Amino acid sequence: GGRIRSTPMPKGSLGSIQLNFVYDAGAQRLVCTIISARDLPACDLNGLSDPFCVLELRRLADGEKRGTIKSGVKFNTLNPTFNFDVAFELVDLGDPGEWRLHLEVWDYDRFLKNDFIGCTSFSLGELMTPVPPNGWFLLSNATDGRILNLPALQFVSIADATVSLHEKWRALVPDRSFTAMSKEERKQQQATFEFIYTERAFFSSMQLILDSYSRELFGKLLSAEQYAQYFEPLQRIMNITAPFVGQLNDTIDPDSGFIRPIAHYVRLHLAVMEEPFVTYAETNRETTRSIQLLRARSGQFATAMSEGQRRCGGLDLHSFRLKPTQRIMRYPLLLLEIEKHTFDHEEKQLLKDTINEAVAMVNRVNERVREVELKLDLRELLNVLIVPPKLQRFSLPASGLELIRTHVFRKVKFSRLRFGRAYALVSPRKHRRLSLMSCGEGPPFLVVTKLLPAEDPEDTATEELVFPRIRADRVAILQPSAVIDPSSCDLKYVLVLEVKNAAGQRRTLITLRAQSPGEVQEWGTEIRAAVHRSATRHRDSSSSDDNEVIDDNDSEAESESEQDLETGLISTPSAQADRYTFKGPINSAFRVIATGGVLLILLLVFVVAVVFRVNKPLHSL
Repeated sequence: GGRIRSTPMPKGSLGSIQLNFVYDAGAQRLVCTIISARDLPACDLNGLSDPFCVLELRRLADGEKRGTIKSGVKFNTLNPTFNFDVAFELVDLGDPGEWRLHLEVWDYDRFLKNDFIGCTSFSLGELMTPVPPNGWFLLSNATDGRILNLPALQFVSIADATVSLHEKWRALVPDRSFTAMSKEERKQQQATFEFIYTERAFFSSMQLILDSYSRELFGKLLSAEQYAQYFEPLQRIMNITAPFVGQLNDTIDPDSGFIRPIAHYVRLHLAVMEEPFVTYAETNRETTRSIQLLRARSGQFATAMSEGQRRCGGLDLHSFRLKPTQRIMRYPLLLLEIEKHTFDHEEKQLLKDTINEAVAMVNRVNERVREVELKLDLRELLNVLIVPPKLQRFSLPASGLELIRTHVFRKVKFSRLRFGRAYALVSPRKHRRLSLMSCGEGPPFLVVTKLLPAEDPEDTATEELVFPRIRADRVAILQPSAVIDPSSCDLKYVLVLEVKNAAGQRRTLITLRAQSPGEVQEWGTEIRAAVHRSATRHRDSSSSDDNEVIDDNDSEAESESEQDLETGLISTPSAQADRYTFKGPINSAFRVIATGGVLLILLLVFVVAVVFRVNKPLHSL
């Protein structure tokens, strides 16, 4: 039997049950052992219960039940020991993914109706593995337990998410073990428990997705190929995570609650997890977009997706699909917290090596995902880009184009001076996309496009070319303090794009609202790095003179554009509208004089109106 918990379960808990599964692949037989239960709620007047268990196979599609078996009743206890074995023959079930092993715990009543205590369930696909999820599992209510199982290490029911991580760990450790630990050992054990707890929670989330959005849910709405495209990458992650969770479970001593070092297992897991996670992250965005489009076009598919969301407790599929990427990003931080409180020299060095490997893996995953994201962004931009007639000669080439960085900003304009201060006005509906690109062996360049909202909600939004290809080595990304005295301006996080002509004269091309000062610096760094890479590639090139605007097909257009840039602007119809040049005191004085003139005219009009109204009664006399 299991050790009785020295710390009470959280309020509202239905208790937990200890299970062991053994699957014989050759005989296609699954043996489930109900070992014991603990912390069951009291259902009788004496403060105890008479629990018994019911096991059966259920098919979610039509509710068909097979092999219903009941255990014996354990009288007057909240922590029963069952040691009850049940064997299920799985020969003629068909697709295991359509079936779940359902376990219910009831309170026996001799004269009245039996009281339901709680339940849990497992996908047969989850159990038909070399390393099934053995251990303690929380009992849930009838709705939640029908579609998921929660490992007891989580120590929290779906309805009660207020228990702190420290309380969850503390409930795992008996008082005698807790007292014997030093302060640093407790911190190290709790940090290790957090890693195991979050890994099991991640595993449960992935299992919940696959169970809730099962193949039978969509029926003929998705072909086998489509379903595999959407969910097979998740299944691959599940397959490599399941044995890892089993290894982590084995590090916990069931009697003392002490957790042995886990760095060795984490290192082995890192070696096999990178490729499945990269494949998933690379395809996640396009898969999510495809699901969204299909949901918008098909009412039946939308209904199926809503049902899957209901099974997942109200969270949509997109929220769950972000979890694998979020999980690998947490590995270095969780391991670093364990290493901080580890004092064994050998284990500490192993943790440091594991952290370095985790950081390197995260960087590689980020870089590969970023490459894919940029390719998708470029493809989407070219599909929706509108080039005005006057800018046709600056159209982006269809091949050889590479997107280095892109972001959508809100446009910024500046109000007139008020009491000696300039005020930045952010246009909520005016968005501009700034894109850093390169084409073949040519130097990198910047492109500015204007986002145009779709007239019909079902139509795709488009983007219009505003500033065409501008040589990146002639562009400066500045913060407002480099252009205006910050003491006389309330600007915040504004990105100023300046262009320099051949004579070295600068003109402000456009001002945009950044998310943070760091974003302004990142754009400047990215542009300098792209220019440096281009210069390195062409260091030995014989070409010595390039034009401001790159156009490989029209030399006459290049000449015209170079002449335009001598004045500091690109020849676009909207260049004057988007330009804002800071001219210091002269411009400020002109605005003050103009404002004073307008106020004087308004005052004269007011005086004439008053005199007219006063004199009108005199004429009537």
